[in-house]
Amino acid sequence: PTLDALAARSTRFTHVWAQAPNTPRSFPSLITSRYPSQIAWQKQSLNYSPLLPSNRSFFEPLAEAGLRPIGIFSHFFFTADRGISKGFAEWSNEGAKSIADSNKDIASPRIVPRVIARLRKAAQTGERFVLWTHLFEPHSSYMEHSEFPTSLSGIKGLEEKYDYEIAFADLWAGKILAALEETKLDRNTAVVVFGDHGEAWGEHKHYFHGQDLTEEQLRVPLLIALPGQKARVVDDEVGLIDLGPTLVDLVGAKPLPTFRGRSLLPLLQGQPLPPQPVFAELLPSTATPSHEVAMVDQGMKIVHKISERRWELFDLKNDPGQRKNIAENPSYRQKFEELRAKLLAFEERRR
Repeated sequence: PTLDALAARSTRFTHVWAQAPNTPRSFPSLITSRYPSQIAWQKQSLNYSPLLPSNRSFFEPLAEAGLRPIGIFSHFFFTADRGISKGFAEWSNEGAKSIADSNKDIASPRIVPRVIARLRKAAQTGERFVLWTHLFEPHSSYMEHSEFPTSLSGIKGLEEKYDYEIAFADLWAGKILAALEETKLDRNTAVVVFGDHGEAWGEHKHYFHGQDLTEEQLRVPLLIALPGQKARVVDDEVGLIDLGPTLVDLVGAKPLPTFRGRSLLPLLQGQPLPPQPVFAELLPSTATPSHEVAMVDQGMKIVHKISERRWELFDLKNDPGQRKNIAENPSYRQKFEELRAKLLAFEERRR
């Protein structure tokens, strides 16, 4: 109910793609506003490779504009040596579990009280800030929560746990939103809620995430609530890579020349933006040997399975589940060649 209520007063983006189907690639892409292959990694083949210091973060121009960047987490991915804390004035990752224990961890109760305490401090000092936190729930392995006891088993039981993990995250997100209201920070604070990847439930013989560039693994929610702004629904095709440039534009800061995303501020203001393709990548790593690149362009999706030397084409308007490959359909031959050329041009530019 918390996120539903937030969505009812937000700009809700209905067609949003992560630039990778897993956290180790998606978050770095988000904070740098660059595609995974354009990021400088210490060792790209590692599933959890740290970033090199040469990468730029959209939190840097936010800091230059007078906002204090604050990061509050509790997960092994957010250790300071990961390379994603660049540009932050404060970075807290207290209580983070090891990699082995992280997927069976319940982190929100450790994170949210610290977020609330920091918001109260900001309200007292009057400082301008940008605060990023990440609630790990919902995430595999799906945990049981005392607030939401489960009753099913097997796949249905997994689905039930996933639903209850969403409810659990909603509960704790509600505490953050309540703190904003209690401190009156909600009157001049933008709230952004997003997911960093999707989740598969056997639609393409995979479960969880990180294996391919299917819709269920890439599509994510995105809500942006601005004080005093009317709610709207935006159906334009956008990527998480656009979030950083949007927030930089929102505060009137200068975008980094390294950005590859674009500002969506006109869409937040009810103004149109010309259509632009959205790309996603699955880079080969120690976790997944597959190499894939995909592009969504005005309802059509083309996938280059590089490691398999194969192409796929989908009409998402008529096939939103990405079930019917029409790459060999003569009726789509011209469209396939047009999109193939666009995707190959992107692959060439990213080198």
